[in-house]
Amino acid sequence: MTQVVDFIDQVLDQDFASAAPTFKDIMGDVVNQSLEQEKVKIADQMFNAVGSEAQTEPDVYELDLEADDANDIEDFDDDDDLDAAAEEALDDEDDEDEDDEEDEE
Repeated sequence: MTQVVDFIDQVLDQDFASAAPTFKDIMGDVVNQSLEQEKVKIADQMFNAVGSEAQTEPDVYELDLEADDANDIEDFDDDDDLDAAAEEALDDEDDEDEDDEEDEE
């Protein structure tokens, strides 16, 4: 604080040769204090998970719901079609598993 008072007195007295180094010292102190605060903040985020955005905000994923090709989307008129398609997919997987088991023997 005394540096600021000295700096103001030097400027008012128009002693700019003495004011320049005083100003440089004041600004150096301010920059060093800011850097130290940022170092502490980053260290807390890294080691203590304090204030990190990853902890406070959930991950948000966007889904591309528009199909590039009309054939990519199957329309199911009712639940029966959906059930039949699901059963068919499960049967296909079971057939593949059986084929793999036979190949291993």
